[in-house]
Amino acid sequence: TLYAEIGTYRTADKAFSLFGAGHEQELRIKGNNPYWRLALQREWEGKHSAMIGTYGMDVRRFADPLVNSGPTDRFRDIAVDAQYQYIGATDHRYSAQVNYIREKQTFDSGAASNRSNTLSSLKAKATYYYRNEYGINAGWFMTKGTPDEALYNNGEPVSGSANASPNSTGYILELNWLPRRDLRFVVQYTGYDRFNGARNNYDGFGRSAHDNNNLFLLVWWMI
Repeated sequence: TLYAEIGTYRTADKAFSLFGAGHEQELRIKGNNPYWRLALQREWEGKHSAMIGTYGMDVRRFADPLVNSGPTDRFRDIAVDAQYQYIGATDHRYSAQVNYIREKQTFDSGAASNRSNTLSSLKAKATYYYRNEYGINAGWFMTKGTPDEALYNNGEPVSGSANASPNSTGYILELNWLPRRDLRFVVQYTGYDRFNGARNNYDGFGRSAHDNNNLFLLVWWMI
């Protein structure tokens, strides 16, 4: 019914260096960085289950992975999530999930134009399966944050943002077919309404948000 977890993360160095790899290419974190998770779940009638929870993390990161000293950038994330699921003896199964994360960023290293920023993300998804053979997923996602020239306007096509904004919205549609328990076919389409702060010419090179739309095909076979 109740799940609770408290943990801490640190760079794998000194006595724990055997568990780390490629430190010269990774971003080092300073000291111990706490993580927590709390969730409440309930099941009833043997068919329904629901969960609501929260989690978060507080991280201090060195801007230069080769310099393990000096000012750090801080990222504090607090999130809430929820889920509902129905699995019964009938031909119909469905579920829904939602997740929201809000991050507060503090840049003492000078890596960003602003000393303080916020970044939020919201994701929601609904799933339906008929006879455990045909399934459909529909999802929606949103990212919204403080405009920052140094962080987002990198002057690059595709990945850059001419208006220095990370704001993006889009959707995902997915069809599943499982003719057997060990075989699955998936068709997934991702569409963007807005990308890096704009619908059109978001990168300053003439690229529109819908130019990032993509189609994904998957065949999954378990041997």
